[in-house]
Amino acid sequence: MRLSKIQLSRVAAILHIVLLSAGGMLTSSRVSAQCAGTIQSTTYSTTYGATVTNPNNLVQGSYSYPLPQFPTSTSTLVSVVIKSKVTASAVVVVQNNTANPITTPFVSLFRSDGVTSTPVNTGAAAVSNPVFGTPLASGASETINMPNALNNYPIINDSIQSSAANFSDFTGSGIIPITYSDNNVPLPSSGLTVTSTTITDVINFSITYYFCVPGTLATDILTFTATRENAQTALLSWTASNEQAGRYYVIQTSTDGKDFTDSATVPGQGAAGDAAYNYNFPLDPRATGTLYFRLRVVDPIGPNHYSQLAIIDLGNATATSFSIYPNPPGDFINISLPGDNQNWDIQIYAADGNLVQRNYYPITNLIHLNFNRKMAAGTYFVRAINPQTNLHYTASFIIRD
Repeated sequence: MRLSKIQLSRVAAILHIVLLSAGGMLTSSRVSAQCAGTIQSTTYSTTYGATVTNPNNLVQGSYSYPLPQFPTSTSTLVSVVIKSKVTASAVVVVQNNTANPITTPFVSLFRSDGVTSTPVNTGAAAVSNPVFGTPLASGASETINMPNALNNYPIINDSIQSSAANFSDFTGSGIIPITYSDNNVPLPSSGLTVTSTTITDVINFSITYYFCVPGTLATDILTFTATRENAQTALLSWTASNEQAGRYYVIQTSTDGKDFTDSATVPGQGAAGDAAYNYNFPLDPRATGTLYFRLRVVDPIGPNHYSQLAIIDLGNATATSFSIYPNPPGDFINISLPGDNQNWDIQIYAADGNLVQRNYYPITNLIHLNFNRKMAAGTYFVRAINPQTNLHYTASFIIRD
């Protein structure tokens, strides 16, 4: 399933879709009573980062983004949990409009957030603690920084059971349209006028589907995840406990979550304690849609048993060209990116692994990136991340003396 592009009313945002899978996370009697097999879960997590400046005391944002419905062909959905939280920082410029100095100028931030969709509508509001500036003379201005004015503030934490009337909104092969809105109003102390407000948001929204799978789930598979690293590779990682000697793992794949095919075999380590595995699974860069993974655990003694599902989104087939130029560069580089116009997170690292620069570019496949400062001589690495498809591209360049 391919997630649609973000549409923003005020800023370019960063969308990071992570598809995870974990088993046995919901154990309430209300859920287990509906399931004769094993409860598993899949979480879709979306994180936005956005910064906007307005020359007044009101900053508003409205984000529209889709989340995938649960495919009913996979298994029986029994519960849905929706969560959202926000971390907000502010930079407020104030002016003393009184005839006298103000010895203790301060600003608080009033914040109201709301989540609107067909299955759920909710919101919350908060006022941050005041942040004090330095004494301010008559007619003078100053900047008051408010880092983490709100820190992981919960906006929504809702659980919907299968008996709810609106449960059908979560199932199918389409999307659930979600609208997230926020209002930010700086509240200055008496005598101050706000002349500029900059708000930086980090907004996380997640939806977890808990579903019932018939059969026996492997209790000795502690974790199992799949991460798409690039157009050609998915990294499968799992940990197991108390392995039998002679065990091996069969990696199975499916395009519908129901019919699985054996695709690769990994021998076990025979560890008495916990054992960790990583496997680079080759992908067809032309493939599209959703790819499901699971492990079939084969022991010399006892029946086969299975891991929980892990899921990646293959998106649409695109070109795989990625290049940077000129190389060596002067005070900038150009980055050519594969596919149509998308959002991109561009990171530059020095050879020692330190992050040198990071920029976000919306809806593009060609970037002109100016360096924030003069680069020291050496080798650097450019990492381009498409937050919609979770594709990663890396290239290097050299700065000469």
